[in-house]
Amino acid sequence: MLAKQMNPNIKKNLFLFFSLRFFTSLSLGLYFVFGSLLIYDKSHSITVTLLFNLVNYAGLILLDSICLPITQKIINVLGPKKCMTAGLLVLSFSYIFLFAISPLTSHFIFWLLAIALLNSIGSNFYWLFSNTTYYLLIGNSLRPASFSALLSTNSTLAGIAAVIIGLLFNYQKNIDGIFLSQGVILAAAIISLLLMNLPRPVYKIKFPDYLKKLSFFEHLAAMELNHELATTALPLVILLSFQSISKSFVINGIVAAGTIFIINIAGYLKDKNSNALIYVSSIISMVGWLLYAFIHTAASFIVIGILVGFGYQIVSTIFDGRLGRQFSNSGRGLEMQLSFNFSQILGRIIIILMLLFIYLLTHNISQMILISGAVFLLPKIIYDLRSIDSPKGAESLDKKPIIS
Repeated sequence: MLAKQMNPNIKKNLFLFFSLRFFTSLSLGLYFVFGSLLIYDKSHSITVTLLFNLVNYAGLILLDSICLPITQKIINVLGPKKCMTAGLLVLSFSYIFLFAISPLTSHFIFWLLAIALLNSIGSNFYWLFSNTTYYLLIGNSLRPASFSALLSTNSTLAGIAAVIIGLLFNYQKNIDGIFLSQGVILAAAIISLLLMNLPRPVYKIKFPDYLKKLSFFEHLAAMELNHELATTALPLVILLSFQSISKSFVINGIVAAGTIFIINIAGYLKDKNSNALIYVSSIISMVGWLLYAFIHTAASFIVIGILVGFGYQIVSTIFDGRLGRQFSNSGRGLEMQLSFNFSQILGRIIIILMLLFIYLLTHNISQMILISGAVFLLPKIIYDLRSIDSPKGAESLDKKPIIS
């Protein structure tokens, strides 16, 4: 297991990992909050925006399934650290490339979709190991939900910084510059990665064998269908409702900034085996998804968006705490991450295909589709309500801090 092979200078590595996650989450936050609007602003097409996301996700799922032998060979030759570094470089280049091209570029659609594929390659090689480390860190803690809340706070602070950066670019009428800032941020994040010491295990993983690491229900919960509704469907619904990129930016930005304050409380209560906050946050989030169908003003989208985001963030933080313990207990962190990734990306592909079908059929994305978010949240809620497993065969992070 990666966790047992990490450099003994734990505090340094924990600080570097938190720093790495902050900057990469900052770049990711810029994409999750504003990405669909940015691609639309670049292409002036809802269809192309959805195709960009579809190609990106299809690339990710192919790399970890049909192309897994090639992916695994590269990982075993280069090792996790070099793979993550290469992934960040490729991601940085893809965002700079997005900044550079314009609709006037020859074969613009081809190049845009090629960048989506390039982005998926970079994402796969970086986030595969970063997220494995993330979940193993959580799982090796005696208080996994609380530690998940700490890591989530780090990511959420990065998300708020992303909102501020995005809104500043929007204020300056230069939202295209967000792509350039993402490239620079990811390039800077490499510094933290290069200072870390990571092990070099040899992996022998087969597809579809690794899918057995999660049960059918756990795969269903891992799909996180709400995520793509929130990051793609909702921004496009707002865009089509208000016919304004600038107003859509402001609404999405304010909504994204409104969900940080109660995350740590959620983690603490779950570690005490209290599900009270899960029930409350779940009801709030589900009611919010249902209300999306009936609202029409910018203020309504902001208020409901914050309520939905607040509830979903708590559900996700507790989900990560319980899943992290499963990672550490399994002794097969990377295989667990691959299994989780497969379901997560499959869920996003399902939503993109659904949105694409609806838009091609109706030339619109109705607010009514957002109601499905209430149903899609149920598997994750049910997973959260189960008790977190006791640690097995691993020294606790609380007794001996370990990373990965």
